[in-house]
Amino acid sequence: MKSFQPIGSSNSSGNATFRNAANAKQTLEELDACSSDIKEKCSTAVTGNATLAAELQACHDVAQSFKDAFESCTSPTKSIDDACKCVEAISESDVTTMQKCNTATVNTDALKLKKACKNAVGKCKTAEAKAVEGIDSCKERNKCGGAKDKAEAEKQLKVLTPLKAALDRTEFNTALKTAGLDTGAGTDGSSGRLALNRRTAREEDGDGCKALDTQWTSFNTTATKTAESKDSDLDEDSATETTTTLNAINDKTTLVADLQSCKKETRTLEDGRQITISLTIVKIRVAIFWCLFWQVQVIEVKITILTLTFGAGGSDSATTAAVGTGAPTSPALTTAAPSGRKLMLSNLMKRAAIGPVGVF
Repeated sequence: MKSFQPIGSSNSSGNATFRNAANAKQTLEELDACSSDIKEKCSTAVTGNATLAAELQACHDVAQSFKDAFESCTSPTKSIDDACKCVEAISESDVTTMQKCNTATVNTDALKLKKACKNAVGKCKTAEAKAVEGIDSCKERNKCGGAKDKAEAEKQLKVLTPLKAALDRTEFNTALKTAGLDTGAGTDGSSGRLALNRRTAREEDGDGCKALDTQWTSFNTTATKTAESKDSDLDEDSATETTTTLNAINDKTTLVADLQSCKKETRTLEDGRQITISLTIVKIRVAIFWCLFWQVQVIEVKITILTLTFGAGGSDSATTAAVGTGAPTSPALTTAAPSGRKLMLSNLMKRAAIGPVGVF
């Protein structure tokens, strides 16, 4: 899988500063004044005075003339005597004129003007950068896996990691298989028309069966609120509640007896055939099917995206397992899954992104 450089490392301090009304107002005022301020500070020249410009030019010309003459006198082709005679022949008037030229004050003034110009340009550049950061802070930030930056990804992974661990537990499936209830209607994720016109089955169920029915219904509700797709926002409270529910189910020591307390009833199908079935067990099988689908297509994909995109999660074993394989090493609820159910789940995962989890 292609690796991604962590994102979300941009400097947010500038954005926070710009969101301050006073700072934003000052930045906008500075930008508005840039044109006139730069024109004022950068268009004034020391040589704007014609008389001063002529004096400086004269000094330059005399200095250049003396430089050229002196270089000619010190040519390597001349003897020492010739060089000395040449230097003595240089016009004394040029030397006197150069001695009168004093550009120190002019240089100081020129440096002050240059500094003022640079400061004006720099101030506008800084204001421009702040404005860009401010505008960027107003834009809606793209989310990946339901998170917009590494901090949020880390926060979500703290909730998703124990949720994945709860989804990986297999105690319930083992009990379902032990009770001989791991195959039949509902294992393909659909209850068909079996659950229509339900009458007295729930009242005939044992207390343990009723408790399991309530817990799986609660799971379905909170899982839907947690996240409906890999890119949707994460409801952390619902995720925690879902984790608690799954652990409570798998922690039961009476799972086999509870499942066996689900009463069966005889139903007549549309084609006239009669079957004996526990509608509560069918409902639970449907919940298990979609639980696995939701785990593989939403939770584990979301963990992988958050980890690879933002560099979040560290070396946590649960996170590493999800990232390394893209699927659970020992998928929750697969112990009891018949091959036909696995095939249907695989086909569903290939052709569709998960929609709302709710099925009851």
